[in-house]
Amino acid sequence: MPDVSGRYRDFQGTLHRELSDMKVLVVSHGDFINVARYNIERMLPEQWEDMDKGDEYTLRNCTIVHYSRVNPDDPNDVREKLHWRRMIYPDAISESPDGAHWVELPNRQRFLGSELLRQTEIAPPLLRDDA
Repeated sequence: MPDVSGRYRDFQGTLHRELSDMKVLVVSHGDFINVARYNIERMLPEQWEDMDKGDEYTLRNCTIVHYSRVNPDDPNDVREKLHWRRMIYPDAISESPDGAHWVELPNRQRFLGSELLRQTEIAPPLLRDDA
């Protein structure tokens, strides 16, 4: 996934620089889409792992993941960054995550020092204590 993440960052930078005022359709594979979701949806690593383990947000073949800066309930509410997402299984719309409805994405999380320390405790150590 680190290689895919690097490609996604390059791609995202190009979109931001050259197409920020346009609608964009991207056709891609599951790994790239999942890395995009991780970044766009501002997930924490443990949220990513939970999503990856579960079946609720599985990317089936031809899944449509649609992001928008425009509030689907109020076209006058336009945000600076992508703020809403919906996922659609075209072959089984009723089985789509969140019922194929728009979901508001969370704001980027901000952490206090104690919360950051808790985040480090979740990750396995890279070195043994006796090293």
